[in-house]
Amino acid sequence: MLYRESLNNLMTMLHKTHPHFIRCIIPNEKKTSGLIEASLVLNQLTCNGVLEGIRICRKGFPNRTLHPDFKHRYAILAASEAKSSDDPKKCAEAIMSKLVNDGSLTEENFRIGLTKVFFKAGILAHLEDLRDDKLSTIMTGFQATIRWHLGLIDRKRRMEQRAGLLIVQRNVRSWCTLRTWEWFKLYGKVKPMLKAGKEAEEMEKLAGDMKTLQDELAKEQKLRKELEDSSTKLLEEKNGLFTNLEATKGQLSECEERLSKLEALKRDLDKQLDELNERLGDQEDRNADVSRAKKKVEAECENLKKQIQDLEMSLRKADSEGNPKTTRSARSRTRCSNRMSRSPS
Repeated sequence: MLYRESLNNLMTMLHKTHPHFIRCIIPNEKKTSGLIEASLVLNQLTCNGVLEGIRICRKGFPNRTLHPDFKHRYAILAASEAKSSDDPKKCAEAIMSKLVNDGSLTEENFRIGLTKVFFKAGILAHLEDLRDDKLSTIMTGFQATIRWHLGLIDRKRRMEQRAGLLIVQRNVRSWCTLRTWEWFKLYGKVKPMLKAGKEAEEMEKLAGDMKTLQDELAKEQKLRKELEDSSTKLLEEKNGLFTNLEATKGQLSECEERLSKLEALKRDLDKQLDELNERLGDQEDRNADVSRAKKKVEAECENLKKQIQDLEMSLRKADSEGNPKTTRSARSRTRCSNRMSRSPS
């Protein structure tokens, strides 16, 4: 039954872990539970390479940790070295150097790589033990400090309580002494008589205080009346200022209305000015056209005058030669030219 349960547990573990190979070790050849033949087991471990693997593993560095993880977990072993740099690799080197100097490790137990710290077999467990011891020391010191602080608080409370008890005891002893003292009894009998004199003094004092208060009350009433007069005057000034303000607002409204009218008038005048400028431009264009036409007519007149002069010269020449037909034709051309010269004007 036990064998079957062990076999079921083994099969369950194999199904959960998905191993690549399985090594079976026979504890004894008699198939008896609880009996282990050491020579048989050692021979099997030697033959299947387990011992050789363990030996190789112990000579190598099977355990490894990233630099940031190493710094985070084992900084407690060398706190100042862990804070010496922001580079996790340099911090790991400083921590391991501190452990080597303290004699907790040797340089053969570890190697520092580019991204990881490599340890020989068992060294990482040794570091965990060192870390647990350090934590235990810190917690012990912390608890001791807390207990010391609580002890100081309790001592202060006890000292205050003791001082209070001493005062109470001193007062009780004084009362016990005075209770049987004759002079104290006499003081008890005379004290009511002294109270009457004190009452008279208190009445005189109260009367003086009352007179002082009455004088202060009169001053306060006078000051109050002055303040009321000032308040009335200020209120009248305020009303006058409000009246002036309303009048100023009315004048401001009139000014704004006049300003609006002036702005409207200005816009109309600007519009008329634009129209006049436009008309002036058109008139200037027409004047320019008339000037060009005038110049053209003057040029034609000059040409006609020149032609007339030429005709007159021809006419005089014809008169001098005595050719009547030529003279008539020249005169007719002269009259035609004169009419043409008079027609444009």
